[in-house]
Amino acid sequence: EDAFNYLETHYFEPLTVKDLANIAHLSERHFTRLFKEIYGTTPNAYIIRCRLTHACELIKNTSNTLSSISEECGFPNFPAFTKTFKDKLGVTPSQYRKQQRSSSET
Repeated sequence: EDAFNYLETHYFEPLTVKDLANIAHLSERHFTRLFKEIYGTTPNAYIIRCRLTHACELIKNTSNTLSSISEECGFPNFPAFTKTFKDKLGVTPSQYRKQQRSSSET
């Protein structure tokens, strides 16, 4: 639980499963197994989900540049952000922003 709470509030920082396992006082393998059993996903997948959720909110509700949003959400670089965003959501961040603007105008 401590590791999950830490993850929820620090997902934008560089995080490793080892860091989270140390917080939980477990081995990486045991931590990953328990995390998946409890939350239905791996710690890394959950970190990405948190980062993308926050990025979507920022894209919808701010005029911040996509590059600054990428950085704020903890992605290592803008190309990684764009690739992850497209892989998980099916559109690039700029396409997502255009869609959000279009839907808010109607």
